[in-house]
Amino acid sequence: MMANIRLRELEVEGFRSYHDKCRVVFSDGVNVIVGRNGAGKTTLVEAIYFALSSKTMRGSIEDLYNARSRKPIHVRLVLESDKGEIKIERERPNTMGDKLILNNGVQAIGARSVDSRIAEVLGLGRIAELSGGLPKILKTAFVSQGELLEYADMLSSGGKDKKEWIDTQLGLRDYEEAYRKLGEYSVKARVDNRERRYKVSEDDYKLLLDDINSTETKLREKERELKEKENELATTRSELAKKQSQKEELEKKIAEIKESLKRIEDKKRRFDELSSTKRTLGEELSRKKSMLKEKEAMLSELMRKGVNA
Repeated sequence: MMANIRLRELEVEGFRSYHDKCRVVFSDGVNVIVGRNGAGKTTLVEAIYFALSSKTMRGSIEDLYNARSRKPIHVRLVLESDKGEIKIERERPNTMGDKLILNNGVQAIGARSVDSRIAEVLGLGRIAELSGGLPKILKTAFVSQGELLEYADMLSSGGKDKKEWIDTQLGLRDYEEAYRKLGEYSVKARVDNRERRYKVSEDDYKLLLDDINSTETKLREKERELKEKENELATTRSELAKKQSQKEELEKKIAEIKESLKRIEDKKRRFDELSSTKRTLGEELSRKKSMLKEKEAMLSELMRKGVNA
């Protein structure tokens, strides 16, 4: 659906007669630009056309440069639509400086990208496609001074070719052709839609069949992997049982060794106790032997003294 478009602002620099930057603000309703001949009134209209189409109303792109300075061209057009604020920036020779901005969000950068998106943003996408492009649509809205005089002469002259001429100038033939193509497109779209639905169903079936086959292949692979894991698990369990048996045997031997060590320790402790007792008895025997010797000596002395007496 075509958007309701309103001019809000135009800024030009280095464009035809505008060497320095010039900014024009538009108000609601009808705007009239007045001035002496050569003041640049037509240039402003051409700048709007250039911003919208990246084309010229007359001459070539080279003719758009300011003849005195040849400085880079900069054109910025601000529009207001039902979608919000639209900004179009055009730069030459740097075409990558072109930008299309909707509500401060960049929609396109570069001349080609801006040209391909601008009709859609303005709500003229399908019409532009059917009528041969946005510049052709704009030609019906932008009229030069010479064309106005031509229109006046044709309208005043009358004749049977008047309607055909008006239709041509207003681009009505293009719209009629676009309407005819739109009807053909609508029928073709319905046929294509049915074919597409059938094709989608057929494609969906093929995709589903491929998915089933793929799933079955994956399932068989998983079953094979599961069988391998089960075999590995059985082997591991068998090895674990062997290790458990070996562990129990080792634990039994360890218990026997501990019992033997306990008996050895008991015998050693008993041996130590006997050794200590033997040592004590030996010491007691030595002491008593010493006492016996002393008593024997004393007895001998007494007996010797008694004999002598």
